[in-house]
Amino acid sequence: MDPDELLAELERLAERLGVEIRYEPTGGRVGRCILHGEMIIIMDRSLPQADRIEGLASALADLDYENLYLPEAVRDLLAHHAPAESAEP
Repeated sequence: MDPDELLAELERLAERLGVEIRYEPTGGRVGRCILHGEMIIIMDRSLPQADRIEGLASALADLDYENLYLPEAVRDLLAHHAPAESAEP
């Protein structure tokens, strides 16, 4: 899957999950927050495409997308960014 398609799939996933993506000047950062009860991802509009992809994947990786159809490349990218589960002692 080429980078344009990958970014578009991540943006569609965010939309399907009800997460708004805002492209704003942030000094090169990507972050996720809750504002007035709505989840928002804020991403610097000047980031290179590869950084946008990585930032979105990281911001979406811990959300519940298991029951949604996703191309294998997107699912693999999200799994790569998923938070590590801690082992119980």
